[in-house]
Amino acid sequence: MSWRINLTRSAKKDMRKVPKKDFKHIHAVVESMKVTPFIGDRQKLSGQVNEYRRRIGNWRIFFSMDTSRHMITIMHIRRRNSKTYSK
Repeated sequence: MSWRINLTRSAKKDMRKVPKKDFKHIHAVVESMKVTPFIGDRQKLSGQVNEYRRRIGNWRIFFSMDTSRHMITIMHIRRRNSKTYSK
């Protein structure tokens, strides 16, 4: 069974800011998450329930997973810098 991907408003805004050369790679990873979100460099965020980050070079995809509904909600797509993990 494939997973459904939902992008929040802020994730859609983040995607518009991604340079074209990186967009193709990030889009391919998001599409691969529909098949299985458990592969790749994925790590659970400390202090969060069902929230993860996926590393793609200098980019990070922050998402949550609802395993009962097979739903992935992408909250942010950010370029890695000193402020990436601060709230």
